[in-house]
Amino acid sequence: MDPLKSAWQAMSATPKKQEELKGMLLEGRHPVLRQLRRQVVIEVSLFTAFLLMYYSIFDGDRKPVLFNVLLVVGVLFVIGHSIFGYFNSRRAIRTGNLREALNVRLKELKTYAWMSVLFRSVSTVFILLYFSMGIGVSDFTMEKQVILLGAILILVIQLGVKTNMWLRRIRRLGRVAGELGGD
Repeated sequence: MDPLKSAWQAMSATPKKQEELKGMLLEGRHPVLRQLRRQVVIEVSLFTAFLLMYYSIFDGDRKPVLFNVLLVVGVLFVIGHSIFGYFNSRRAIRTGNLREALNVRLKELKTYAWMSVLFRSVSTVFILLYFSMGIGVSDFTMEKQVILLGAILILVIQLGVKTNMWLRRIRRLGRVAGELGGD
């Protein structure tokens, strides 16, 4: 606990006035939550616009109902995940014990991390299925195979990057929780 305390005291931070700190507790005034809310609003707006237009723009009427449903479910996964992440981030810690609060957040973060990777992967697969559905076997040229292979490769790379990102965050929070626990 002493290294954490000395590191905390050694940090140079600009002092904040009491009113400014109280204002940050309000959802609309906290800079991180404000940025996160802006991101969620943009994502949800763009994906909702996509859902409203995809049927006519991307020939949804010519594709089987199953593929339309998969596309909608995939996009709804992304929208739901963004909204859930925002509400999860803005939720206040309910305990006064820092160690207990970190352990609770760590458990929540692990759950959110696997949900994040799973939902983004499933939604990307559903969207890829929708857009590759119209390609017949005879129309599946070498160029289209390369494009599909590139899309799958990008999906795998994104999955790896996202997984590593979450693992680093969880390890870092786990180390801090362990240091507070005296482990």
